Amino acid sequence: MVRFNSCSIHQRYLKSLYSSLTTLIAMTPSCIIAFLRPHDRNFLSSLFNTSMAFFLFSYQAHEKSILLPLLPITLLHVDYRYLSVWLITTASFSMVPLLVKDGLMLAYAVLQIGSILVYLKYDAIRTSVLFYVSTAI
Repeated sequence: MVRFNSCSIHQRYLKSLYSSLTTLIAMTPSCIIAFLRPHDRNFLSSLFNTSMAFFLFSYQAHEKSILLPLLPITLLHVDYRYLSVWLITTASFSMVPLLVKDGLMLAYAVLQIGSILVYLKYDAIRTSVLFYVSTAI
């Protein structure tokens, strides 16, 4: 017969209640803004903030749940380039223990280096085009 300590059940209930309330409080402002000012960018920002609140304040988070905010921040890449690249790189790095466990470390390293090189090349091309356009005017 398994005995449950009533104090531990009560503490778990309080922790889950606190995490639910904190998640709700963290995502409410962006949801209100998306509701009052409907726009594509506001919707995607609200989607990102809601998924980040769920990841940061959830009671039991798994490493893979960081993938939820990556879709809206990828779609917002045009507006928040540096934030999106930083977040995608950090999220990928946080999943290294799972990738090592599955034997995918080589694929991770190749894709990470490739994405950084593509981003740096894109940034260099964009900077040179902007320089060329600004000097031509």
